[in-house]
Amino acid sequence: MKSYTSGYFNFNDAIFLISNLKVKLPKISLIVGFGVFTGLRIGDILNLRWFQILNVDFILLPEQKTSKVRHITLNPVLKSLILSSYDSFGTCNLDFVFLNRYNSKVISLQYVNSSLRKACKDFNICCSGNISSHSLRKTFGRRVYENLGKTDEALMILSSIFNHSCPSITRIYLGIKQEEIAEIYLNL
Repeated sequence: MKSYTSGYFNFNDAIFLISNLKVKLPKISLIVGFGVFTGLRIGDILNLRWFQILNVDFILLPEQKTSKVRHITLNPVLKSLILSSYDSFGTCNLDFVFLNRYNSKVISLQYVNSSLRKACKDFNICCSGNISSHSLRKTFGRRVYENLGKTDEALMILSSIFNHSCPSITRIYLGIKQEEIAEIYLNL
């Protein structure tokens, strides 16, 4: 049976993608960085403008899906990636960050997904499920969950970050239930 659910990356593989895409696909590199360091949905990432993210320690962003404002502290690695990207993109401070090669409109979700799949294939990077831009948000979630000791408190924090109604939804979202069931079978 084929799964249509987006998976997540090993965090180190995501960091590898960021550094190895900087030259060939710098916009995809920055998208991966935003996804795995902020947990933002791709629609929110693609609509970022330089003035929101350049030379700041945090961003206040109303999410498209929920209209709730998120306060996101920018990780130092992401801040460095933003600065180097701004220098290489050569754009105006008021422009959208992720403009197409003609600088006429924001790049499409389809372009992001196909570029991500191709990069994963080229670098032999696997994902726990289907590869898509949503895999970046799930990678963020898995990283937070693991860094906080895979606890119920971690799920509560992630539930708040993701604006889920309860931690049990976050558990399902991150694929934790299936993982626990698989462990039961493997440890008989």
